[in-house]
Amino acid sequence: MRKLFPADKNTILRTVQRQEESKLLAEMIGRAKLLYLEKYNPLGLVDRTVSYIQSNSEYPLEYFSDWYEQLAGVYRFKYDDAQLCLEFDGKTQEERYADEWAVFFLNWSEQQLRQDSFLQSVLQAAVFDVSGHSRTMAVHRLKSAVTLEYDLAVYKKRLLAPGEIKKAVSKKKAKTAKKSGRRNLLL
Repeated sequence: MRKLFPADKNTILRTVQRQEESKLLAEMIGRAKLLYLEKYNPLGLVDRTVSYIQSNSEYPLEYFSDWYEQLAGVYRFKYDDAQLCLEFDGKTQEERYADEWAVFFLNWSEQQLRQDSFLQSVLQAAVFDVSGHSRTMAVHRLKSAVTLEYDLAVYKKRLLAPGEIKKAVSKKKAKTAKKSGRRNLLL
């Protein structure tokens, strides 16, 4: 996992996040499958789609790698202090970071999975056998959820750029309103 901002010096946390990636992604996809079946098949009727969702247990996690790295970088930027703590409960730094990251990741993904677009994007990228382009577009929708939630974007050359998303969206709305002759209140 690469450094995404100049103060991204917590190598222990970056290493732990990379080690936990496949486990956490599989857990999120499993929760997405259960949530989808609860929400869209409350009677538990088994048809071809439900049967496919239930039988599919291997996921192409490589499609989620960039999205996972983006969310991990946002977590390090927003919530991590790079200070080591003294632990008196017998846990190592790695165990503490792994626990905190797993709780954050699973809680955040559970919250996002309640939104239909996020849930469908996860299933489209992981479960359903779609073309590579459709999977890529689904992962882009996942990335935009992180970008809009935290107002942070990850660029390949500029790395993490805070505070530019809402400005860009409001400028775009202003241009659209000006072209159409409407007045929009921008918050």
